[in-house]
Amino acid sequence: MAMRDYERLIEHVCAATGLDAERLLSEGTLRAGETPVRLQYFSPADLCRLEIDLGRPPSCGDADALRWMLECNTDCETGCLPVLAIDPDSGNALVYLHFPLCQPDSAEALLRFLESDVQEMADQWRRAEVTHNAGATSGASANLLAFA
Repeated sequence: MAMRDYERLIEHVCAATGLDAERLLSEGTLRAGETPVRLQYFSPADLCRLEIDLGRPPSCGDADALRWMLECNTDCETGCLPVLAIDPDSGNALVYLHFPLCQPDSAEALLRFLESDVQEMADQWRRAEVTHNAGATSGASANLLAFA
């Protein structure tokens, strides 16, 4: 039953954005603006789990960046249960967000997040990393979803 709820959530997002639901269910990846996002059903907690690759942690101080990430993990009070981590293979920072399938507005919340918040979060992360390109802004299609 819970997997069917996840499938309905994905179908709702795809119907609203024009993406192919079968493809998203099988591949699990898309792009929110310029940012790769992986969606999956997280069965232990009956959630839709998003994995967002933020790129390398800020080079201004690895220890400071890691400390900040850990503090975010312990201080966060948002409903999507964010967790920051480091990918052991690439060294990139990852953020995991969780959307409960049992909430009646989970599809709308996920869609809003994908269409606006993902790119903003990634842009904020990159601004901390790249100072020589601070004047660059994302294009007008930054909020559009596409397959990775």
